[in-house]
Amino acid sequence: MHKNKYILVTLLALLAQGCSTKTDTNIDKEKTLQKVNAIITQHKNDKKNAALAISIDENNKYIMGYSHDSKSEQNATKIAMEHCTQQGAGKTIKSPCEIYLLNGKEIRTLK
Repeated sequence: MHKNKYILVTLLALLAQGCSTKTDTNIDKEKTLQKVNAIITQHKNDKKNAALAISIDENNKYIMGYSHDSKSEQNATKIAMEHCTQQGAGKTIKSPCEIYLLNGKEIRTLK
């Protein structure tokens, strides 16, 4: 009987740790969104053929690519996407890169 109580207490402790991990993940998501929003805000004044591509995965890891003063909007977008994709090479981030900012205008909002 004593052994069963020990196992039950151990399982309850492990379950409690799992719950706190979920809370930590939410905090990490908030921190990630704050960091990325700060970067977006920093580049909102870049008006001439500028693009910012970002990828955020389910683990709240992020990568990004940026281009400014390109030959055209299309070129800026292409370069930002290429840089973002290159940043993700060999990393565990599986989410695709997407353009969030083009010539200082938000194209997509963070979730």
